[in-house]
Amino acid sequence: DADTEAKTNGLIAYARYTGTASTGGMLLNGIIYDASHGFVIGGPLYISASSTGVITNTAPSGSGDSVRVVGYAIDSNHIYFCPDNTWVKVS
Repeated sequence: DADTEAKTNGLIAYARYTGTASTGGMLLNGIIYDASHGFVIGGPLYISASSTGVITNTAPSGSGDSVRVVGYAIDSNHIYFCPDNTWVKVS
């Protein structure tokens, strides 16, 4: 959730399946299959400011939000998950 800086500035992983991290696995960097994800192809993906655990094409813009690119939609069914190590806090 980009409303909380502590939830955006550390190590980020993508939960590959439902369940626990030990059984489902976590992706730190790579290609994710997400059928008909609806994101803009080639556009950056950000941590959502309104929903915990969600990525979006819309950069957070509220005062105090943290903006961090976490990947890019590479086609209609795949995301390149590559969290940037930089984040910016909106003032």
